[in-house]
Formats: sequence, structure tokens, C-alpha cells
Amino acid sequence: MAKKTSKPYNNRTNSYTRNNSTKKTATKKSATTKKRDIKSEKLKEIEELEKKLEATTRIRVDKERIEDTDSLDTSFLEGRSSRSKKNKNILKEEIVKDDFEVEAEEDSFDIPFSDINLEETKEIKKVEKEKKPKSKKKKNNKEMPDFLLDDFKGTKRKLDSDNEVGPKVVDKKEKKNVFGIILMIIITIFIVALCVMGLIALHHVLTTKPQVKYKTKEVVKTKMDDNYVFVGDSITDFYDLDKYYPDMHTVNSGINGNRISAILNDMNGRIYQYNPSKVFLLIGVNDILDERDASEIANDIKEIIDGIQDNRPYAEIYVESLYPINDTDDEKIDLEMVNVLRNNEKIKNINKEIKKVCKEKKVTYIDMYSKLVDDNDKLNIDYTTEGLHLNNEGYKVVTEEIMKYIKK
Repeated sequence: MAKKTSKPYNNRTNSYTRNNSTKKTATKKSATTKKRDIKSEKLKEIEELEKKLEATTRIRVDKERIEDTDSLDTSFLEGRSSRSKKNKNILKEEIVKDDFEVEAEEDSFDIPFSDINLEETKEIKKVEKEKKPKSKKKKNNKEMPDFLLDDFKGTKRKLDSDNEVGPKVVDKKEKKNVFGIILMIIITIFIVALCVMGLIALHHVLTTKPQVKYKTKEVVKTKMDDNYVFVGDSITDFYDLDKYYPDMHTVNSGINGNRISAILNDMNGRIYQYNPSKVFLLIGVNDILDERDASEIANDIKEIIDGIQDNRPYAEIYVESLYPINDTDDEKIDLEMVNVLRNNEKIKNINKEIKKVCKEKKVTYIDMYSKLVDDNDKLNIDYTTEGLHLNNEGYKVVTEEIMKYIKK
């Protein structure tokens, strides 16, 4: 049996081994070059991540996340800066591993290159990373991250046990709430002040005795000359005023035989022209001869009063009652002068009506009838000359009564 020759086989093997080693060397160089390119790209990514990390530290912090550190969102605190740091560390680990693999490949290439699958190795690395226990990141509720504290005057502040935080960012809603609270406090203080002032005023009113001030109104009266005007018929005409009213300004405006109509027809000449301060009126006894009733005579006297009040409102008016008559058979009595038409019953009825008019017009009524009558309801014989007109004694009685009203 012929010996098998192994040289051709060995030659093929050597050729295969040499070719294979050549391929491995080329592959090793290309893989090393690729991994170095990958390393440079990853270094660039690391630089970009560092830049992002610096930008992350300047990110504005939400107020609610700073205040509530227990429920601080890890995606906010760790998702930006920690993720960047994590990615940076991962890339560094990959670079270190790649360098280690490159060095290992340079030392040994026993493994056929055809058996190496880059995609499978990547998947294996991912599986190894997933299998590695993730380090649990502890939340630190007492100390805030540096990148947050650098935004507030570059100082680091620690949270105490009561969760005190650094500078607060006040939002618009909180500003409105604070403004509303301040406004309510001011309004409350104002209302309380008003109530206190009201109570003080009420106490003052209740405890203080009212002081009543009386204002005296000064009435300026124009002083006029006292002109006493006596208006009437023959009884007034025969009245000697200068004798009974000496040193007084008196005017006798009586005319013998006058009736009321005569005075009404000449009010200016009989009264107004004298500017009287007081007027004494005695009229109507002659109207009885015209058979006029009491109401007619009283109404005419009312017209005289109205005229004086309208034209001389400052004058005081005094209306005398008609005097009684004496129609007895005494030798002193002149019945023709007295006249049968006159009697004391008619005179008393006329006086009643005159008194009503005086009350209505608010002027003074002087009851002279009762001063001159005797016990028989007749004119006192001692006061008359003939039963109708008065003598000196009769005028004395009249003067005494009128003086009471002049002196008022």
C-alpha cells in the first residue's frame, strides 16, 4: 500500500494559512481603522454632550419643582444633565472597550475572521449592558443640584428638614393672590376704623349734654312819630283832644253828622295823610237814622279797617263800640236830638257785629258802652248834655279808658 503523501496537502494548508493570515492582517488593519474612526466620532459626540450639559445647567427652573423636592421629576433633574452624563460615560466605556478589543486583536487572531460578526457583537454588548445591574440613583431631598443653584447668584443652598428652598420664582397667579390678600386687609382695617369712629361719636353724643344755643333775632323797628288819629262823627268832633291829651300828637278827624260812607269816600284825607301810629275809630250811630241793619253797618266798618291795613300796615287800629243814649223824660234830655229811631237795643246789636268784625280782622275792640251806661241801661245822665253827646265828665271817662291803649 502506497504511502499517502501529505506535502500537497501541507502546501495547500500552508497556502491557506498564509493566505488566511494575510487576510486577517488586512482585516485587522481595516477593523482597527474603522474603530478609530468610530472612536473619533464618539469623541465628537462627547464634546457635543458636554456643551449640552453646560447649557442644561443654565436651564430655567420651575418653581413648583424646586419647592416640592420629594416629588421632583427625575426626568427634569436627571433626564437632561444625567442623561448627558450617562451618554458621555457610555461613549467613554465603549471607546475604552474598543481600544481593549483592538489591542486584543493585535495580540491574537486565532479566531477566524469569517466567524466574527460585528452586528452580533453589538447585540451581545447591548445584552451585557442590560444584564448589568442599574445603579439606583438616590434622591437627595436635602441638597439641590449644583446646576440649579448656579442660576441663583451662583450660591449653593441646602434644604433643611422643613424643605426650605432657595429663591422662589413667584408666578402671576401667586402675585394676584398676594395682591388680593393685601387689598382685603386694607379694606378690613378701613371698615374697623370707621366702626370705631362711629362708636366714639355715639358715645360722645350719649354722654355729652346737648348745648342749646338760642339766637336772638334783633327786630329793627323804625321809630315813627306817635300820631294818634281819632276818626268819627260829632261825638269825636266835640272831643277836645288838646285838653285831654296834652303834649301828645293827636289829630281830630271827626265831622259832625258823618256816616260811614263819608269816611270811605275820603280815606286819604281823613286817615292816610296823617301817617297814624294808632287809629281810634267811632262811627255808625248816625247810620241808624238811615234804618240800616247791624250787619250792614259792621261790613262798612270792615272796609275802613281793610283800607287802613292795606295802606298803613304799621298803624294800630282800635274800634270803639257805639255809646249808649238816654231817651228818658228827664228835663235834661232832648228827645228830638236823640231821635226815636235810636235806641239802646239797636246799638247793642250793632256792637255785637262790630266785635265780630274786630275779631276777624285781628284789631282791638274797646267796649265803651259798659263804661258809660247806668243801672237802667241808659247813658248816665251825669255824662251827657242832652242824651246823645257827652259832657266833660263823659269825655273824662272815655279819655281814661283810651289812655290805657295809648300807653301800651
